[in-house]
Amino acid sequence: MSKKKIELLLHRVYTCSKEGCTYVISLEEVGGLRKIPLIVGTGEAQAILMAQSGITPPRPLMHQVLASVFQVLDVHYLNALIYKEEKGVYYSYIYLRFEDKLLRVESRPSDALALSLVADVPIYVYEDLLEEADQFIPEEISNEIVKERETSLLEAELKRAIEVEDYERAAVIRDKLKELNEK
Repeated sequence: MSKKKIELLLHRVYTCSKEGCTYVISLEEVGGLRKIPLIVGTGEAQAILMAQSGITPPRPLMHQVLASVFQVLDVHYLNALIYKEEKGVYYSYIYLRFEDKLLRVESRPSDALALSLVADVPIYVYEDLLEEADQFIPEEISNEIVKERETSLLEAELKRAIEVEDYERAAVIRDKLKELNEK
């Protein structure tokens, strides 16, 4: 029996005050209201925020390196799937096509999400997991801290763009900062 897959989009990134929890990535079903929370560390949250914002760091992050390797080797990244949960930890696969082979590779959901954002491919979850997860969305979250972190990342990227006289990129980053500050 095949399980129904639901496509997800990045909804929000929150800080979390629970012990052992740094950030919560909230993924929301496309065309719906159900959400699934992923607890991630600072590095993963920053990578996801940068991928979402289209910020390119001076040196590539691991998900960007992997996307480049796929491109060079002519491997097609098809999608990602969050397929199970055990004791609050989610597990995912990334699906690839290489020549005539379909490949399934184990991945952390945060890495699969960052890679999906960079490669512009969908991420899915089984509907029963989404239904269960939607019952637990952390209440103790602070969007202000995440906004400050995203602002500081954008400001640093803006400074680098100006230093190398990439004024077109600087204008795009300036507009993103303006949009973020208006929220």
